[in-house]
Amino acid sequence: MNQFNKIYWHQFFYPSNIFSLLRVPLAVGFVYYLQPFNLNGVIIFALLALFTDWADGFFARQLNQVTKLGIILDPLADKIALAIAVIGLVFAGYIELWLAAVIVGRDAIILSAVVALKLKYPRLAWPSSNITGKISVNFIAGGVLLQLTRIEYLAVLGMICIGVAVIMSLVSYCNFISDELLALEYDKKLNKTLNEKSAD
Repeated sequence: MNQFNKIYWHQFFYPSNIFSLLRVPLAVGFVYYLQPFNLNGVIIFALLALFTDWADGFFARQLNQVTKLGIILDPLADKIALAIAVIGLVFAGYIELWLAAVIVGRDAIILSAVVALKLKYPRLAWPSSNITGKISVNFIAGGVLLQLTRIEYLAVLGMICIGVAVIMSLVSYCNFISDELLALEYDKKLNKTLNEKSAD
């Protein structure tokens, strides 16, 4: 525990990580204005959440504060905030339960797979946010907002955005895991070869 505090505790107060953490309460604020529906409140909280998604990466790079904690917090905050927003939309009656299950299920599958692989391969890197992940999250957010319009052709467009995002993110994570496992296998073989040469 002391090692955890020593390595990570102060990093929670980095601007980039604060912006990541802010997405969760902003998602709660978004849900609050769904019932009764307040368009201004919904738009403001949605835009603020999207702003924090840009700001965390910007400040991490500008202040040279890219950390392992930030690499974990950023995508995790995305997933928690999105789950809160989607579940709130279901209870408010704006999207169907099956659609929420697809969106939340996507993140649950990805997170479960990463945790399971980390337990089996501790040296496996945590998947950091990348352009594909950011695009897919924004596609989902845009698709959900289009669903809120209740206009048929916009709702269909929203469904397409969400479908594309789900496929995109799953393919991206599968490629990441595949590349990491190949790198681990190569590292394992290299160490074995070096050990054999040392023994000789």
